[in-house]
Amino acid sequence: MRGYQYDCRHSSYQQHRRDRKQHGGGHPASSTFAIGIRRTSTRDNIGRCSSYCLLLLLLLLGAPSHSFHPISSSSSSSSSSNAAASRGPSTTRRVSSALLSETNAGDNKHGTPTPTMAANDTNNSNGNNKTNNLSVGFIGCGTIASSIARGLILAASNKSTNLDSIVVSKRSESKSKALVEEYSQNNNDDNNDKLLLSVTEDNQEILDRCDLIFLTVLPQQASSVLQGLEFDPNRHILVSLVSTANLQDLMKDSKLDMARVSKMICLPSIASHKGVALLCCGDNSNSNGTTKRLLVDLFGAMGGVVALDTEADLEACMVTTCTMGPLYGTMKKQRDWLLNKTDSLSKDDATFLVIKQFAGAIFDAERATSTETTFALDTRLEDLIEEQTPGGLNEQALKNYGQVLGGFEDLQQPVMDAILSRIRGETDGSIDRSK
Repeated sequence: MRGYQYDCRHSSYQQHRRDRKQHGGGHPASSTFAIGIRRTSTRDNIGRCSSYCLLLLLLLLGAPSHSFHPISSSSSSSSSSNAAASRGPSTTRRVSSALLSETNAGDNKHGTPTPTMAANDTNNSNGNNKTNNLSVGFIGCGTIASSIARGLILAASNKSTNLDSIVVSKRSESKSKALVEEYSQNNNDDNNDKLLLSVTEDNQEILDRCDLIFLTVLPQQASSVLQGLEFDPNRHILVSLVSTANLQDLMKDSKLDMARVSKMICLPSIASHKGVALLCCGDNSNSNGTTKRLLVDLFGAMGGVVALDTEADLEACMVTTCTMGPLYGTMKKQRDWLLNKTDSLSKDDATFLVIKQFAGAIFDAERATSTETTFALDTRLEDLIEEQTPGGLNEQALKNYGQVLGGFEDLQQPVMDAILSRIRGETDGSIDRSK
């Protein structure tokens, strides 16, 4: 019973003390002290016991109804977790129910909810895809890592996901310092809704404190960094953002099962939930695998995610993320052209003009990704091209690009093919124009 307890032994003890005082400190014949020796007749005992039972019944009937709600398992778990946490990090190791071993789910042949399944069912019952409480760690803290961290913090603040803490590597110090200045909370803060962000120089400490681990180091560092760490095969999930590391290498270096390693690619815009994450999980043989469900739910709350079945498909999709540079280059060229052709346009205004025009065009295309749209997503780009006014300036610009460059396909395909060949280690990514 929560909020109300009644202890007969305590009441008996008080009566026992009063009786002892009245009888000069001896044990009165009528004493019913719960842990004392009974020296009374059976009839007296039955009568006194009946009186106490009646008193207990009256108290129970008169107590507030809310006092008798059973203690939920979550409340018990929370109390246990708080008690464990008070003993310090050296004596406790939290494991998120979202990251329980997939072996448990695999043994569940009759569909009885395991802790993982039950948690997901509960979260999804109201149309939500919240992950269970997670502690997330970043080994390496560059632009992408800090962007993901910001995106996670934003998701936690708007309640679209549940996070306990984020621990980031000190390197690079400028990025980690900026995160701390923006988001870290005092360890003594009593507001449990606030996410705790901390920085450490010890990568093993990140593993000891976190469930979900993001690897964001330089390609040449990835293997040695992983080999120097001790992963928990029943706890950790490893997500690599190192473009050159494949799933087999990640599994070998971390000594984790294939189902617990994944590769992911994203852009810095994920910090504001404007980007999209590309994902390839080691448990792709199971389309509803624990790791995939966790990551799809997590990054689905941060702008969107596209999950690929093979690393080859992931590599091909990575090429589109490499065309952001050419896009920015095009925008800069247009800005510079405007400055050369105008007298009164400032550089700030020219930059503002170009960025907003591109943003407007992207917005028109993005409308097809909304769940409430009437636009067909699969033909949206073709439809936008067809919407250009016949004989108008946009149509003329399209024709001119085709005449000068040989068409967009002739421009895009060799550039993207060359980037893909570099990603796969086949070439250095350059184009030989002599051929």
